[in-house]
Amino acid sequence: DKYADAPATTGTQPKDLGVKTRKSRTEGSYVGLKMCGNSPNCLASSNPYADLPVRTIEGWNAANNGGSIRDVKKVIDTYEV
Repeated sequence: DKYADAPATTGTQPKDLGVKTRKSRTEGSYVGLKMCGNSPNCLASSNPYADLPVRTIEGWNAANNGGSIRDVKKVIDTYEV
C-alpha cells in the first residue's frame, strides 16, 4: 500500500453534512442528508426519489427489516481492510 507510511492528516470538514432542510430538485424541500452529486459511488437514502432515482436507496429501518444494529455491525465486521 503506497500510503502505509504516510502520516494521517485532517482536512476541512464540510459545513453541509448531517440532517438538515435541503432543497429538492423536484419537490421544494425535504429534511434529510445531503443529496449525491455526480460521483458514481454515492447512494442517498433521504432525498426524494424523483430527484435522483439512480442514486436513491430505501433507508434501513430495524423495525421494518426484522433486524437490529447488531445485524448492521455483523455486516460491517465482514469487510476486509
